Amino acid sequence: MSERKNISNQAEWIEAKGNFRSGSDYEAFRADYRFNLESRIILTGRPLHQVLQKQTGARHEIFESCFGYGWTVRQINDCASQWPHWKEDADLFIALFHDYVRFFD
Repeated sequence: MSERKNISNQAEWIEAKGNFRSGSDYEAFRADYRFNLESRIILTGRPLHQVLQKQTGARHEIFESCFGYGWTVRQINDCASQWPHWKEDADLFIALFHDYVRFFD
């Protein structure tokens, strides 16, 4: 098995994003990529109701609680890991895919 490619900035994310059709493809993403734990994200200002179909539940709670301006990937994953059925990088993948957040380059 080859080593997963590290995504550290917005340019690398945009390049990788083209390999996936939807925010639901986070399992396929995790097979080949991972996010640099020290990279920081910023909120884009896109409303959460435009990003998530369900406005309740664990994923909605994670998005409300775990995406702070300037937070590192490590902080996001640590925060999200408090919810059952959490998977590393999944919520960040969804948030990036739907332009809820972007890398702070």
